[in-house]
Amino acid sequence: MRPDNMRFRQILLIVLLGAVFAFAGYYFDHIGELGDYVRSLGTESDASQSKDEEALIGPYWEFGTVVVNLKDSDFAQSFTLGITLRFDIDWTKREERRNFENKTKEKLIQKKPILKSWLIKHLADKTANELEGGVGVNVLQDRILEVFNEQFAGDGITIQMVLFDEYMVEKLRPLSGYLVR
Repeated sequence: MRPDNMRFRQILLIVLLGAVFAFAGYYFDHIGELGDYVRSLGTESDASQSKDEEALIGPYWEFGTVVVNLKDSDFAQSFTLGITLRFDIDWTKREERRNFENKTKEKLIQKKPILKSWLIKHLADKTANELEGGVGVNVLQDRILEVFNEQFAGDGITIQMVLFDEYMVEKLRPLSGYLVR
């Protein structure tokens, strides 16, 4: 083999190895972000974490379910509402995601009793007719979004969307005492 040909192969090998290492560095850097995200989903469960802390997944947080007796003159009616909140952040940015997780978990846990109490009072003043249909759902979502965002305004936290996991009005019994399920 000629020395020029061998030198060419050595240079080519060095360039190819450099490209492979550059690609591997880029790949593993992004896989690291993916790994952080997967770990944030709770694949490694810590027994000491509360249910509220585990409920924060991505830019979503499971607020929970409330069951309320509605205001009605003829029937005792129950309304079940399950809520998930979507926050306004760019989940692909690692630093923004970490800041959100650290700051928001604490604030959500602190303010959940206040928000849940308001929600129960608000729903207890509603009738089944006010909650029926798409209009009722949209009006309720908009009102919850408005009030919840007011609570977080000073904390720099913005809820982008209120999602309902469960939405059910159930007639339990006539007020005279007979069960009608």
